[in-house]
Amino acid sequence: MKLVSMNIEGKKHLARVIPFLRREKPDAVCLHEVFQKDAANIGKILGMRRFFVAMTLVRGEKRGIAIFSHFPMKKKGIVYYYKAARTLQEHNLNNKRATIHQALLAVEVGAGDKKFILGNTHFTWTPNGMSDDNQRKDIKELFRVLKKFPEIILCGDFNIPRGVNDLYGEITKRYRDAVPKSYVSSLNMRLHRMGKNKKESRRMKKFMVDYIFLSKEYRATSVRLASGISDHKAVIGFIDKKKDCVV
Repeated sequence: MKLVSMNIEGKKHLARVIPFLRREKPDAVCLHEVFQKDAANIGKILGMRRFFVAMTLVRGEKRGIAIFSHFPMKKKGIVYYYKAARTLQEHNLNNKRATIHQALLAVEVGAGDKKFILGNTHFTWTPNGMSDDNQRKDIKELFRVLKKFPEIILCGDFNIPRGVNDLYGEITKRYRDAVPKSYVSSLNMRLHRMGKNKKESRRMKKFMVDYIFLSKEYRATSVRLASGISDHKAVIGFIDKKKDCVV
């Protein structure tokens, strides 16, 4: 299964995102910061099934995460590991904790003997990339939720920089990081809103935050990052079950 995972930053980069996905021809896609209406349009253009959950409102529009697949989707589930309020709130950049839900999308994709459990999340943000009380609380709840999925391909913008945030080690105790260590950042500072801030740009050039994590059953090959599409680079790889791999 060819998989793409990417934070598309809402509507800002759609003119690059959609052609990129059409060129790559993935079997499945995980997107973050995607609007509900755009998710429907992307699914239609690519001819893919879609599964969306809203995390917040932006100028009244629902924005969240989505999974797309050319394969049939079965056993779809949405699990929140943090809710900002009972109902969706208007996004506040200065108070994300009070205005963003944190959710895990999980779905079985595939046909016949080729079936995969695919998860997607956009994890809790911190201003400096280091863990805080909110992240530590949410990672425990996320791990509790993930116990329902003993084997999973877990995609996401985790906001947990590799080599910077201590929670990365907690994740890799449970899952394998499929992104090669040769990649030091998954942010594209030329398109990122902090790109013109020299101090922040220099610091964030070392932020690897977008991942494909794998449980024991799965294996990834040819994993790479692609830039110039959004403020985050796309993570691209081929996923298979270990028992089906030809070594």
